[in-house]
Amino acid sequence: MIARVKKAWTSSGKKIGDIKTMELYIKPEESAVYYVINGTETGAVAFFTLAIISFSSISNGTETIITFR
Repeated sequence: MIARVKKAWTSSGKKIGDIKTMELYIKPEESAVYYVINGTETGAVAFFTLAIISFSSISNGTETIITFR
């Protein structure tokens, strides 16, 4: 989500370094993330949800492997 907002920000000619604050408002029912950057700049980007039907995980002590089905 943050990457999509940053991409929208830079697509409008602005620089990542100009972002001081970022507020995100997620609206799954609209498949959108609304954002406010630096308290004044607003916009929206598409948000896609992923439905997980089932998953399993295996841990060997140093890493966890998660498999989605």
